[in-house]
Amino acid sequence: MKTQLVVLFVDDDEFQLEFVSDMLRALGVAEVLTANGGKEGLALFDALANKPDLLLCDLSMPDMDGIEFLRHVAERGYQGAIGILSGMETGLRKAADTLARAYSLNLLGVMEKPARREALISMLVQIDQLRPSQVEHVTEASLSVEEVKAGLAQGRIEIFFQPKVAVSGRRMVGVECLARWRHPERGILGPHTFIGVAEQHGLIDELTLVVLRRAVSHLAEWQRRGHDCKIAINLSADNLNRLDLPEIFHKIVQDAGVASQQIVLEITEGGLMKDFHLSLDILTRLRLKGFSLSVDDFGTGYSNMEKLKQLPFSELKVDRTFVSGAAEDPIAHAILESSMHLGRTLGLNLVAEGVETQEDWDLIEKLGCDEVQGYFIAKPMPAAELLDWKKEWERDMNNDDLPRILNVDDDAMMRELTEDMLGGSFQVLAARNGEECLGMLQKAKVDLILLDVEMPGIDGYETCRRLKADDDLADIPVIFLSGHDHIEDRLKGYEAGGEDYIVKPFDPVELESKVKNLLRLRRERDQQKEMASYASSTAMTAMTSMSEMGALIETMKSFNACNTLIALADACLAGLAQYGLQGAVQIRTPAETLTRTEEGEASPLIVSVVNHMTKMERISCFKSRMCITYEHLSLLINNMPEEDPERYGRLRDHLAMMADGANVRVEGIMLGNALNSVVEKLTGTLAKIDEAQRQSRAAINLGFNAFNDEVDRAYISLGLTDAQEAFMSKTIRAGIDKILNAESASLEVQNRLSSLIQELKGLSAQEKRL
Repeated sequence: MKTQLVVLFVDDDEFQLEFVSDMLRALGVAEVLTANGGKEGLALFDALANKPDLLLCDLSMPDMDGIEFLRHVAERGYQGAIGILSGMETGLRKAADTLARAYSLNLLGVMEKPARREALISMLVQIDQLRPSQVEHVTEASLSVEEVKAGLAQGRIEIFFQPKVAVSGRRMVGVECLARWRHPERGILGPHTFIGVAEQHGLIDELTLVVLRRAVSHLAEWQRRGHDCKIAINLSADNLNRLDLPEIFHKIVQDAGVASQQIVLEITEGGLMKDFHLSLDILTRLRLKGFSLSVDDFGTGYSNMEKLKQLPFSELKVDRTFVSGAAEDPIAHAILESSMHLGRTLGLNLVAEGVETQEDWDLIEKLGCDEVQGYFIAKPMPAAELLDWKKEWERDMNNDDLPRILNVDDDAMMRELTEDMLGGSFQVLAARNGEECLGMLQKAKVDLILLDVEMPGIDGYETCRRLKADDDLADIPVIFLSGHDHIEDRLKGYEAGGEDYIVKPFDPVELESKVKNLLRLRRERDQQKEMASYASSTAMTAMTSMSEMGALIETMKSFNACNTLIALADACLAGLAQYGLQGAVQIRTPAETLTRTEEGEASPLIVSVVNHMTKMERISCFKSRMCITYEHLSLLINNMPEEDPERYGRLRDHLAMMADGANVRVEGIMLGNALNSVVEKLTGTLAKIDEAQRQSRAAINLGFNAFNDEVDRAYISLGLTDAQEAFMSKTIRAGIDKILNAESASLEVQNRLSSLIQELKGLSAQEKRL
């Protein structure tokens, strides 16, 4: 990936600006510029002397939406990469994709919010891998009609070939012929610089015949060398105006000594309907002469399906627009699938162009396509390179599971001889010298190296020393091949780090035996290392896991001692600190919501981030950030160890248990607070009842004393006899005794009530202390 990347990210969401910027910086982007909305983004873009490598923008923004922003950028001639990030529906995202490409912008893709790390990585990697077709039309001007006329006469047309591979068996079954123009000053030019000019000035027939003659000439040569395949040639709609075209084509093919059945003529869907009856006449006679006919760029035109059905096509070629990235694009996937179904229904050979990734291949294979073409297989190449590519492709397809040997020798004959000896049992790669060997090893993985000693540049001994000094390459066994059999030469080889030494000319049986023996020893050594590494890793993991589990248990214990939400929040943060983690905790109850960090009350920005994440899944991970959310509690961790996936997974599980336990404790604190409130209310009510009863008893005693005094005064004023006074006193005393007895029972209840009040007060005080 290109270093020192500069990205301008335009979005009206502050959280997205911060979140995506953090991810980009973590992925190695040198500078991330942000703008809040389209207007601010355009102003910043205009102010930059050096334009950013990547423009990343939202679609829905209030002041200037993403479509308007991209239009302004296109008008300014921006040639960098474009990425769209949006939460809008699929149809709108697809429309934005189409519009950006119509503006000739280098669109890398449209991502759905929230942004995913993998999608951003894919975009950043693509910046250095833009296809030439994505930028060439911006930099290459069209040829003049005079240049085209002169160039056709001077043989400026060159044919490049892009392989077509059968899905079943993965062998090359054909090539597409692609015209290129070799300009004396500008080098190789693409078809857009001359095809349109040729069509506009009546030169397209001459150009097409040049391409056909050169293509069948190459095909005849390949056949003589034992390589059989079909070639596909593009026809312009303007070619279908000549009634004698089938006869001309047939004669050219016959003169070259190849069969017309090996020629596929590709006609774009949109070019069929200019004169349907004339097209039908010409195409039908081409089929009668044995040529195959392919509907090219299917899905991009506006053809009448009934007329397409009437034409004698043998192949349907789905346009790259509906193939590349279709695994992640529901609309393209649906169009691709329906096109495949239509092709099978009509009994056509199905070809998908624009296959650029393993995901594209897997989808095409699943949908039952017959052939594929695209950068995943090979780029267009000159004829001189095709057979070498075919040989290497078929060898890789057949030898994927065989050990890979790198044969380093400056003698081409020795390289070929060694490959003939070992090619049946191994994948043999070749390098011409030490420098080329070291360069290949940075890209290709090999299991063993055969290394010549005497080579131009750095010799075999120095090459081996450099290999062994590289930790990534030091384990690759090296066998020296040399024409010298002196003991000094052998010692030099062993001192340089070689494992064996064979003298040229060598015996094939000895060479294969030594190669197999060294590969066996390396496998055994690698297995031992792997077992030792696994044992060590398992032991360390077990010890680390026990330590982490101990920290979790201690943290869970501390939760039981927390009677306030602040205390519980701080205990959670202390628990994170035991793992070397930092973050924030938010606790939510009907009465309050608090968010705290290690420094105390959280800032409004952190609160907004936590609030945003609580609306996501139970556990949400964003590279080094992770949020765990339960009903009453959320944990936000800022520095999860993303570089250590195994520890990341363990911590995720431990922290989920911690958050669950803290959530339960929040419920306990809420219940305790509710009980304390009830106890306080009950205690107050009972105390009031107790006081009222005491006051009532005191009032009764006072009343009785006053009553006795009144009775004594009544006896004197009434002049009762002693017997009458005794009777009255007895009667009154009996009534008073009944009242006092009842009051005595009430006093017992009063005493029990007072004892209960004291017990409740004690429990409440104990709860607060805990």
